Amino acid sequence: MKTALVILGMHRSGTSTIAGLMNLLGYYTGKDVLPASDDNQKGVFENEQILDFNESMLNKLYLNWYSTYLLPVYWYKSSQFEKERKHLTEILVDQFAGNDKILLKDPRICILLPLYLEVFNELEIVPKFIITLRHPDAVASSLAKRNRFSPAKCNLLWLDHVVKSEYYSRNYPRLFLQFTSVLNSPDKTILSIIKYFELAHNPSTDILIHASSFVNKGLNHYKIPDKTNQPDILTEVEMTWALLKHFHLKKTDNEDYIKFDTVRGQFYFRLSCYQAFDVKYEILITLETKNGTSVSMKKPAIAGNNHLVFDLETNQKIKSISLEFTNQPAAFIIENAVIENSDGSHENIIWREKIKGVSLVQGIIFLESEMPRLFSIMYENFQLQKIILDIAILSASQAANQLVNIKNWETKARYLEIDKQLILNSFSWKLGNFLCSPIKLFYKIFFSGKYKNNLELYRIDE
Repeated sequence: MKTALVILGMHRSGTSTIAGLMNLLGYYTGKDVLPASDDNQKGVFENEQILDFNESMLNKLYLNWYSTYLLPVYWYKSSQFEKERKHLTEILVDQFAGNDKILLKDPRICILLPLYLEVFNELEIVPKFIITLRHPDAVASSLAKRNRFSPAKCNLLWLDHVVKSEYYSRNYPRLFLQFTSVLNSPDKTILSIIKYFELAHNPSTDILIHASSFVNKGLNHYKIPDKTNQPDILTEVEMTWALLKHFHLKKTDNEDYIKFDTVRGQFYFRLSCYQAFDVKYEILITLETKNGTSVSMKKPAIAGNNHLVFDLETNQKIKSISLEFTNQPAAFIIENAVIENSDGSHENIIWREKIKGVSLVQGIIFLESEMPRLFSIMYENFQLQKIILDIAILSASQAANQLVNIKNWETKARYLEIDKQLILNSFSWKLGNFLCSPIKLFYKIFFSGKYKNNLELYRIDE
């Protein structure tokens, strides 16, 4: 029987240390293992193929590891990701062939775990989970040093990873481990894990000594406060840590689930206020002909990926093409835009960038004012039959997360007219309200107060 021991937890929470201890017990990280890094000089214990898959999968979901927005229910069952599901299956089979003790560790799995559980079931792999717990302020301190994230954003990421890990692993064997306890007693941690999961393993004295030398107690340099230090922290962070700090080596029960569900519900309800998955869009294509007449066609669209084909019923030569959203502004990425001519040939549509109310940043097109049009001038005498568009419409929070990738803060400020420090911090909460500054701005600009929340269709729980 194959067993997958999956290490869950927020980045900078000690997942590499736990994975290293499990590696000492003979758990296998696969054929292609990432080398040690400056952040983890004794090894990260991550499989390179698994990491590449996780990053690619997040990208297809318009996510990255520091994104914090909701995904549609059962996204992992969508036929849209059948290719990715098959690819993950192939990776697990290839990387762990001949080994019954699989070790998987990458904090991104906290987000993608439902997909992994589907594949585990198909391959008849029994998953077991170790969830590493580290104080949110300690994580924030480490991330601030490594990634220059604001404390508020770090705490939001911590909460999102922890809540997902707890919820998705709830029906499987799992163990919560406090990182500080692991650092203080690595040998006892190994013995506790063996006993908890009833592993058929009797570690030698050498392994226990190696475990003690492997763990760097100097990592525990952050003094844990009685409560979180951030004056604008989400209440749910404090509530969650108050629950988790008692969970070291403890089994959870229904009473714990009720408490977690309360915190999870509050957190994702507030986070959902800045999602836009239920927004319905309408795209209008207008063609101006050489003789001065115009032809217009509308197509419905949704937040996410859209493949739109506009069939034309004119043999007139086209002077220009315009694209606009008729019901509300949007932020979107045009991944493919071609015209099909009467002779069957295809030409790419080149959109003009310098138009009032339109900005192009990092490949994202922002329609910033009241329904501006995106134009393309036809310099050839084309007789069009079809216009084919592959367009990804981003929610407000997706657009905000995309902007974190822009390295030039002046560029951000120039295009979006946001104070550089607010962009750098990315998230802030004041006076107990959930106010994500860039997202709030996008909410104002793009959705004009028309957003309708739909937790029934897009909620985190199943």
